[in-house]
Amino acid sequence: MRKRTLMGLALLTAATLGAAVLAPFDWLSQPAPKPTGEPAEIAAVRDALTRYDSLETHAHVQGQPASLPVLRRRVDRAWAAFQSSRYSILGSQLPRLLTATQQAVKEQDGDGRLQASGLLAETYQLGAIMLLKLGDSNSAWVAADRGMLAAEQAEDRLVIASAARILAYAFIDAGHFGRAKDLTVAAAGALEADLSSGSPAHLSLYGALLQKGAMAAAYQGDRITSRALLGEADTIARRLGGDANHWFTAFGPTNVNVHRVSAAVVLGDGGAAVQHARSVHPVQLPVLERRAQYLVDVARGYGQWHKDEEALRALLTAEQLAPEEVRYQPAARTLVAHLLHRERAGRNADLRALAERVGAVA
Repeated sequence: MRKRTLMGLALLTAATLGAAVLAPFDWLSQPAPKPTGEPAEIAAVRDALTRYDSLETHAHVQGQPASLPVLRRRVDRAWAAFQSSRYSILGSQLPRLLTATQQAVKEQDGDGRLQASGLLAETYQLGAIMLLKLGDSNSAWVAADRGMLAAEQAEDRLVIASAARILAYAFIDAGHFGRAKDLTVAAAGALEADLSSGSPAHLSLYGALLQKGAMAAAYQGDRITSRALLGEADTIARRLGGDANHWFTAFGPTNVNVHRVSAAVVLGDGGAAVQHARSVHPVQLPVLERRAQYLVDVARGYGQWHKDEEALRALLTAEQLAPEEVRYQPAARTLVAHLLHRERAGRNADLRALAERVGAVA
């Protein structure tokens, strides 16, 4: 029955929903103000993505390749940097980690190469989501696509599911919402056969894919499919038994509710976003990045509702919790710029200072 439900959801289109379709709130689609200069983290990761050692006249000579257990620990540390919104640290780690995991794939064979391909896939995923956070969509697409290719070479369905989730994120950022929804539904369907006996990681990736599909549907203006996918994700989260961070998904009942907030914002319903937020206890989220993102989305909901003081308080709380989440994220800069535009008197020193910190001052 779940499979039939997912197939039905994949076939839903905006054309068949009539009055249920609502265009996304107008200023959500506006480009974020460009910060002064480009973060060094973006340039470093982009350089790593566009380096082809086989074509270099003076290719860098590698030393002894790192062992797979050492690489596993390094990838775990990189995930920890991302999930604590420490993008400057992650940006400094990723170029060397990409080189090391690429070398491991070349040096290993048999099962070792499969494991190395999985680590390379995760490294590309980390590069993609960091670049998406920092607003470099083109480079993120490259990283996400390479992550999917490396995942397929790893021949591990959980690695593939994780890569599909990040690739869908890149599709959404590029405006390919239908493609993102189809990808997540297909990837979730590939996990269904063993769902009844699946591990916590299996359940978490399945639920995380449904969440990403729900966001893609919301961007299409398809609230019915978005709500249905989040409902299915909630069922899986409750079966999981609580909030966790298996396979670095931060998946659980609280994260499902956080995605309800995000989907309402995308659908332009700030009041619903704030209402959903009242059922969220962010301290239960096991990942700092998720807590900060939740606060940014709450701020966006208040902004849509023209409750600008509340929006500013939520942004300042998010910045205090994870400064780089607010200062680097395009969505936060967009909101700050709109709050600043609406603050006609120009006497809100906190708003003006925040705008200067995130680069949203005209």
